[in-house]
Amino acid sequence: MILVQNALLYDGSGAAPVRGDVLFDGQIREIGKITPQPGMEVMDAKGKVLCPGFIDIHRHPDIAALCDDDFGEIELSQGITATIAGNCGMAPVPCTAVFRKQQYDYIEPCLGRFAPDIRPNTHEEYLALLEKRGLPLNMGLLIGAGAVKAAVRGYGPGGFSQAELTRALGLVAEAMDLGAFGLSMGIMYLPECYSSFDELTALAKAAGSKGGILTVHIRGEGDTLAPSVREVLSVAETAEIPLHISHFKATGIRNWRDKIFDAIELIEKAQSRGQKVTVDVYPYEAGSTTLTSLLPPAVQKETLTETLRYLSGTGGREQLRKEIYRKQDSWENVALSIGWERVMICSVSAAENAELIGKSLAQAALLRHYGEPADFLCDLLVQESGKVTVLLSSMSPRDVETVLRLTYAAVISDALYGDKKHAHPRLYSAFPKVLETYVKKQSVLSLQEAIRKMTAFPAEIMGMRGYGMLKEGYAADLVLFDLEQVKAQATYEKPAQLSSGMDYVFVGGKAAWKNERPVPEKSGRIIKKQ
Repeated sequence: MILVQNALLYDGSGAAPVRGDVLFDGQIREIGKITPQPGMEVMDAKGKVLCPGFIDIHRHPDIAALCDDDFGEIELSQGITATIAGNCGMAPVPCTAVFRKQQYDYIEPCLGRFAPDIRPNTHEEYLALLEKRGLPLNMGLLIGAGAVKAAVRGYGPGGFSQAELTRALGLVAEAMDLGAFGLSMGIMYLPECYSSFDELTALAKAAGSKGGILTVHIRGEGDTLAPSVREVLSVAETAEIPLHISHFKATGIRNWRDKIFDAIELIEKAQSRGQKVTVDVYPYEAGSTTLTSLLPPAVQKETLTETLRYLSGTGGREQLRKEIYRKQDSWENVALSIGWERVMICSVSAAENAELIGKSLAQAALLRHYGEPADFLCDLLVQESGKVTVLLSSMSPRDVETVLRLTYAAVISDALYGDKKHAHPRLYSAFPKVLETYVKKQSVLSLQEAIRKMTAFPAEIMGMRGYGMLKEGYAADLVLFDLEQVKAQATYEKPAQLSSGMDYVFVGGKAAWKNERPVPEKSGRIIKKQ
């Protein structure tokens, strides 16, 4: 038993803090004024904050959790004690041999690369590998609709045949039965961008019928934000499933302080009609994604290999030039909405392109003596086999604050693990940044509001029973810190820096982080939908 005394207790509900003690082992046993007993490990908090561990319901650690020896350091240093993987429709499972290479190549910039000896095909195999390896923090899963479609029919255009749909629905049901929290969609990405309303609804209904949630990376977050929100509201309403909109934002300079309010109005009207809708937000004005997501649909072929082959020829290059500067109703044209100078290269794999990291596409094109950035884009993707991640400086700081203040918005990181050395700083510092910038410096949120958005509320959204509250009987996943010492060290220029200021992070009642370093013993577990 561990007894933490003299702490400032934030229970996660959003209520004002109280001073008191907490006694716990694997669960929280008692809260109040507690007299130490023989055998207890007693810690004096000296008035520091003790609250539930932070729950990041939108990260992409699916592969890192199995393959990275240092998995847990980045998360625990921020106070994260639980995360949900399988977001944006992207996941390594389900996977079939015929489409394995396509799937691994497509998700690598976001999720990272599997070790050669790890090749799970099903959710059951994936969970078994996680169980065998052990986890430094708790982890739950969503089933990715993109992974389902890729496993069944690859990345080409078109929808499911009836037989393929039946198989896809079976994969969703199988994952739900194994404890997945719901279905995630990445409608912006291949192959889901080709999915019809009926197809999306059928998959959502399969998850909803088993008590799951629908999380969605919507089709467009700039010019088409409102219609994209309207689309997923309709999908969720038809499928009778709670809706959660991932990394809710408005991109594109001309959309700042405008489109976000249209989208909020749509959501709140749906809520007033009784529809269950929530959102999440990361605390940065720049996003990160794959460079292939900037490609117009007209140049995308059946597979990534075929797309790159097309772009390497004169016809593909000319088609890209034509499409990349044209506003399109059904596709969000990032290059047009924010410009080449706001798209920064984050990661590449070829040594000869390492000098491009940290440069905008406009700067990189000039460096390589290209008169047309679209031509440079073609050649870079071909050289890198499509495996390039980029940072998009696309959001208004005031829009980010607007979303953070929404009572139905949870804090997330949307952390990508493709290249941790050159990652977006949100991988390393999203949660401390909220505390340091939006609570301490700018007072956008009170500390109790911020903690609610990082603990009890995300647990409520996902249906993680027994997590996210400082409450007797709940899991003893706890964070002890002094707000004045919390520091988000990662920056856009130097992202690979661990956050600091978390005195202790407890997972399952055991210290998982202390003295600014992880504890070797792994005390995390797989969390499943009840």
